[in-house]
Amino acid sequence: MEPIRRGDSEDLFEAVVSQDSVMRWLATGRADSRSAAETMCDDHVAHWARHGYGDFAVRDAATHAFLGRVGLRNRPQYGVDLGFALHPRAQRRGIAGEAGRACLNLAFRRLSLIRANTKLTACCSSP
Repeated sequence: MEPIRRGDSEDLFEAVVSQDSVMRWLATGRADSRSAAETMCDDHVAHWARHGYGDFAVRDAATHAFLGRVGLRNRPQYGVDLGFALHPRAQRRGIAGEAGRACLNLAFRRLSLIRANTKLTACCSSP
């Protein structure tokens, strides 16, 4: 996994931001625009610069296709939390669990955080 970059905005739009079935569980509650994806990428890059951790691009191991994002965010009202958003084709494949474990390993072993909040929501589209 690599940190989200500004150049990932089109991929983020296609995989996550344009998907109602994904975005309904996130901040806006609905699919959004390319400019919203650009703003999200800018926010992710700024978060990395401020805190030294943040969201990672999740890519298919075989094709390198962008599947979504997962990462640690510092939220003043909650502290550090673990979040993810994956394209429907990436759901139900164990990707969120694998990437989430890698992020928690980063949080506790490398960053020495003592707590990370998680809120798991069933956010998969119907089969």
